[in-house]
Amino acid sequence: MRIPPVRFVTAPDGVRLAYAVYGNGPPLVWAAHWLTHLEYAWESPVWRHMVEFFARHFTVVRYDQRGCGLSDWTDKNLDLETWVSDLGVIVDALGIERFDLFGLSQGGPISIEYAVRHPERVRNLILCGTFPSGKFIPEAQVDALERLMETGWGQSNPAFRQLFTSLFIPNATEEQHNWFNELQRKSTSPALAAKLYRAFQTLDVAARLPLVTRPTLVLHSEGDAAIPFSLGRALAADIPNARLVPLADDNHITLESSPAWRVFCREITAFAGVTEAPSAPPDAEHDVLPAPASPAPTAAVAAAEDSNGTYRFGRCVLDARARELRRDGKIVPIEHRAFDMLVYLIEHHDRAVAKDELQDAIWPRMILTESALTRCVMKARRAIGDDSQRQSIIKTVHGHGYRFVAPLDRGGA
Repeated sequence: MRIPPVRFVTAPDGVRLAYAVYGNGPPLVWAAHWLTHLEYAWESPVWRHMVEFFARHFTVVRYDQRGCGLSDWTDKNLDLETWVSDLGVIVDALGIERFDLFGLSQGGPISIEYAVRHPERVRNLILCGTFPSGKFIPEAQVDALERLMETGWGQSNPAFRQLFTSLFIPNATEEQHNWFNELQRKSTSPALAAKLYRAFQTLDVAARLPLVTRPTLVLHSEGDAAIPFSLGRALAADIPNARLVPLADDNHITLESSPAWRVFCREITAFAGVTEAPSAPPDAEHDVLPAPASPAPTAAVAAAEDSNGTYRFGRCVLDARARELRRDGKIVPIEHRAFDMLVYLIEHHDRAVAKDELQDAIWPRMILTESALTRCVMKARRAIGDDSQRQSIIKTVHGHGYRFVAPLDRGGA
């Protein structure tokens, strides 16, 4: 599996829009918003977890808005009417008749307006960290930030861009700060950044909220400094039968390390009617979500089910049928894809398994980056007491894949 190909469609005014389709499940359209780049999202420590979450549950359609990312860098027709039209151009080109619509940040008003105009197309409306009107930002602040963008956005020194990073993700790690600083520079030009920021202030769908007829979920961080929580509350109050879920977070973009991320995942899967449990954060050592109660067997566990499914190696005993791993006699929590990978490597211990083969076995019909595979190996190694330095159980075969190299016994504990 590889990063999904980026394709293009042309809007009525001649602007080329970049989009990608990935994942597996019912269709979900992620409405475009500021500061996106389709290619960089897959490696991003800020966006990757959200991209992967939606890909696990939906067939996702995501696109860069005009002026950003891989779409044409143009200031042509930066207004609500055009942005709603652009969303329609994408879904019409793909022939999607009915879909869930996700509106994050500036994508919220666009999603709301589209849902009002095309209720027959929208199954569910999911709004996150968004607003009914862009007029909440004082004009003096808009003017000041616009001038700063025009002069500081494209500079190699990220000091100015850090202002926006701190506003959007104040609780981010240094890696996340650095990445988001760089994304701002890569996503658009200084002049376009300023014009887009100005255009967002003109968005206003406040009068349209009572006309929304689709089931609506509103999620909003209580400490959001970029878009105040009161605006999310106003959305939920004026959209008929909307449900508001406060997120105990200070970040505008919910990070994987935040406890609010679990709430985000749980609420969306329940609202949309998809039940697979979301993956645990890739760097969490002790706070790992359990596997689904009755996961469907993948190719990774099929061979184990032909035997008694129990394997002893080193200090560990793995029971593939019970989906249980013990180390030193104690049950070890392990994310379900890392467990499946471990079983697959054990069942093919007589050879090195290529990365592509592992991806196809562990993530059937899904698209992911190589970094996702690396993180999964990291989780498996951590669970069995191995690491990338010792490699006494899982060995990296450079340029190819991985091999299970520990002495192995089949049978009970």
